[in-house]
Amino acid sequence: MATLTKPSAPGWQSVKAHYQRAKARNVSPFTFQAQTYIHQGERWVFELTLPPLRTTATALSWMAFLRDLAKDNDTFELVVTNYVPTGVSSPMTVRLADAGNAVSWDINTAKFFGFSFTVEQVIS
Repeated sequence: MATLTKPSAPGWQSVKAHYQRAKARNVSPFTFQAQTYIHQGERWVFELTLPPLRTTATALSWMAFLRDLAKDNDTFELVVTNYVPTGVSSPMTVRLADAGNAVSWDINTAKFFGFSFTVEQVIS
C-alpha cells in the first residue's frame, strides 16, 4: 500500500463529511425493549465532488489517479480542516471506499459535469 499524490487541479467542488461509529442495536421481539452497544470503532467517510474537468488531459490524470487508488488499495492525504470539527487530525490518510471489483468512469461526463467518488479514513 503506497501513499499517492492526487492531481493538484482542480480543487474540490464540494466535500460531504460523514462520521461513522461502530454500534449495534437489538430490539426484543417480545417487549420491544432496545439495547444499544457502542463499540470503540469510529471513522470518517467523505464524498468528494470535482467540478467539470474541461480538458481531456485533466480528466485522464484524475482517472489514472483513481485507477491507481483502486488497483492496489493505495491511499492519499486529504486535507479535512474545513470539513470536520476542531480536533480532528488533518491531513487524514484516506483510501477509495470499497466499490466492489470494478470501478468505471466516463471521460465525457467528467469533462463536462465533473464527477464524485467516496473515500474512507484509513484506521491503523
